[in-house]
Amino acid sequence: MSRNRERKINGLVRARSEFAGVGTRQAKLALNKLAKIDEYARALRIALEIEDANLTAKRYFGGDCGGYSYAQINYLKKGEHIKTLIWISGSQGWAFGVQPCSTFGTTHIIYFDIPGVGQLSWHYSPDAPLPDYPGEWDGLEGSSLPKLEAAVSILLKRTLDGEARSERIRDEGEGEAQSEKPARE
Repeated sequence: MSRNRERKINGLVRARSEFAGVGTRQAKLALNKLAKIDEYARALRIALEIEDANLTAKRYFGGDCGGYSYAQINYLKKGEHIKTLIWISGSQGWAFGVQPCSTFGTTHIIYFDIPGVGQLSWHYSPDAPLPDYPGEWDGLEGSSLPKLEAAVSILLKRTLDGEARSERIRDEGEGEAQSEKPARE
C-alpha cells in the first residue's frame, strides 16, 4: 500500500472515531431511530454506510469469503447503498446523476446534491442507465465524510435538544400534576 493511500486511510479511520463527537457507530444508532420517521435522516444514514463500505474496501483488500475479497464484498455493499440513496433522492426530488470516469475499476462517478449536505460523490459502476449529472464536481476531494459529519451533527443536536425539551416539558407536567393532587392525611 502506498504511503499516500495509507495516510488517507488512517485519516479516515480517525475521522470515523471522532465523527460528530460520538463516532460513526453512535451516530448510526441515533440515525437509525430518526430514519424510521424521516427520509432525510435515512439518506444521511445510507450515505454514511456508503462511506463506511468505501473505507472498509480500501482498508481491507485481501481475504477470501466465498470467492470474493473483502474489498469486493464492501464494494458490492457500497453499490447496494448507492441504489438506495438513488431511490431516496428521486423520491425527495434531490438532484443526482452520473458522469463518465476513466479511473481503473469503475465507469462513472455518481453525484448527489442533498440539502444541508451539499454534493456527495463516489466512484460507481451502475448496472442500469442513470441520468447524467447536470452540475460539475465541486473539486473537494475526500469531502463526503466531513460534509456528512456537519449535517449529522446539526441533525443530532436538534434531535437531542428536542428530546431534552420534551423531557423537561414532561417532567414539569408531571410535577404540576402531582402538586394538583390533594395530599393524603
